[in-house]
Amino acid sequence: MLTTSSFYQYDCSSGVVDADTPLNLTSYYSATKQAFSDYICWYKHLSRISVLNIILPSVFGADKGSKFINLLVRANLLCEDLVFPGGSEKWDFLFLDDVIDALFKSYIISVKSDEGVSGTYSIGSSETHSMIELNEYLSGVMNCNSVNFDGSDIGYIKYFQANSDMFNKRFSWSPSHTFFQAIDKVIKYEQKNRN
Repeated sequence: MLTTSSFYQYDCSSGVVDADTPLNLTSYYSATKQAFSDYICWYKHLSRISVLNIILPSVFGADKGSKFINLLVRANLLCEDLVFPGGSEKWDFLFLDDVIDALFKSYIISVKSDEGVSGTYSIGSSETHSMIELNEYLSGVMNCNSVNFDGSDIGYIKYFQANSDMFNKRFSWSPSHTFFQAIDKVIKYEQKNRN
């Protein structure tokens, strides 16, 4: 089983897998799954999820997106580690930038749910209305316009800040902070505004 504690125990240099390759404990793909546990441990602090209309067509396909989201919601609402069965499921490759997109988009939906914000949010690099909403939210929270991950170095997952001039254009990324620093900013922002 892959849990939070197991994330840093594996070599992540063996390359990627595709939809026809079973989960390999030493693959980038496996490390991404393990990283989800780490993300959830931080993300569960942002527990205002009441609406979650995210699909992941670019990474899972329509038939698998709902299953993944159910795992995400369960781990968040029950404050549990996200655990994946090892070596059994065959999923499309999941890029780390899609991970952070999904987490923040689920958060913005939950925050704005009382205002009637809902709908289907596409995940990935396409510039959709949901990406613009995400950028608007993060502009207020972190003084930036978007977030992304650099999947080339699993051991040092980076938080990225977009150039504001690229807001409605193709995004240009530059390294800013680690993921955990970014999440910590969101948590502190929420705590400050709830008091």
